[in-house]
Amino acid sequence: MHCRGWIVGDYFGHCHLDVRGAIKNFSKRELGSLFKDAETGRWLTADEAKDALLDHLAAGRVVLPMGPACEGFDYAGGGCPGHPAPVTLATVKPPRDPRTRLREEP
Repeated sequence: MHCRGWIVGDYFGHCHLDVRGAIKNFSKRELGSLFKDAETGRWLTADEAKDALLDHLAAGRVVLPMGPACEGFDYAGGGCPGHPAPVTLATVKPPRDPRTRLREEP
């Protein structure tokens, strides 16, 4: 997915979708599971989802939040500006160093 989320030190950022990237790179299957109609709950078809993304681009929205838009979200391409992390996020164990080998299964 064309989503960028991050945690750095005491700050975190929300994920967002790159609209052009989704139009160019998503398969019909991925597009068909991207949006639901807010009134009916029906999943949009791939063509309907592509039309919705094109409408967002026409309105000047280069990125879309992957959930409710946070305070200061920049639809013009910046996305989430970053926020102070709650204590629970600031104490999350860092990811495993990719240079270390995983234990082999017996």
